[in-house]
Amino acid sequence: MRSRIRTVLAAVVAAACLALAASASADPMSSTQAFNVIKALMAKEQKACNLTRTHLKDQGMTMTGAPWKATATIKTRKGSGPAVWMVATGSTTPENALAKTVSRGCR
Repeated sequence: MRSRIRTVLAAVVAAACLALAASASADPMSSTQAFNVIKALMAKEQKACNLTRTHLKDQGMTMTGAPWKATATIKTRKGSGPAVWMVATGSTTPENALAKTVSRGCR
């Protein structure tokens, strides 16, 4: 059952990334889209990391193509505190150690 959930979540994340990549030549990513990318990433790794989210906020740099900074205050089995990602159309980059740990599935 767990592998089935992971497979479905991975497919959802992949579909979202493909949809965002397809729209790269159109409008820049909105803060709502950036939120959804980070929420999907955290949902994908929720069980592996025993992850709970306590707060999620965004700080937009510009709307002309620069990435969004998404900060989530989280608790995991590997640590807790703010996890920071830069989110642009087609890419998500962890910006601190906790975000990198979550992005790797807390391995």
